[in-house]
Amino acid sequence: MWRLYSIIALSMWGVYSIPGNKATEVHGEKMTLLFETAAFIILCTFVSLRATGDFAKVTVSSALNASVMGLLSAGGFYFMLSAMNASPKNLTTIVLIAGSYPAITAIVSHFCGQPLSTHQWVGVATVMAGLVLVNWK
Repeated sequence: MWRLYSIIALSMWGVYSIPGNKATEVHGEKMTLLFETAAFIILCTFVSLRATGDFAKVTVSSALNASVMGLLSAGGFYFMLSAMNASPKNLTTIVLIAGSYPAITAIVSHFCGQPLSTHQWVGVATVMAGLVLVNWK
């Protein structure tokens, strides 16, 4: 099931920056972030209604980690929107750069005790080489 969920996330993230870019061109990144946050809150409210038993599992550490994740996610999204606002004609390059974050996640995870296999390192190197090619002028 995790593979299906991963493919759904890939599909959603694969297109979400297109309407975001269109909105940012009209009203700027701050308003786009506001609308995205409102939509996120609505979705989270719906999901939390089904997770009532999970609140008992929350610890200070898990709440802090989830909060840091949220701040990093929102901050990254804000700066991606800022890049789109600064150069709306470079949507493809901006999204390719920002969307390469899983390579960074893999590298950091490696140093946090989840070693990467050889083929995973090859994947990370391929992503990094792709970033060089995307930015080649």
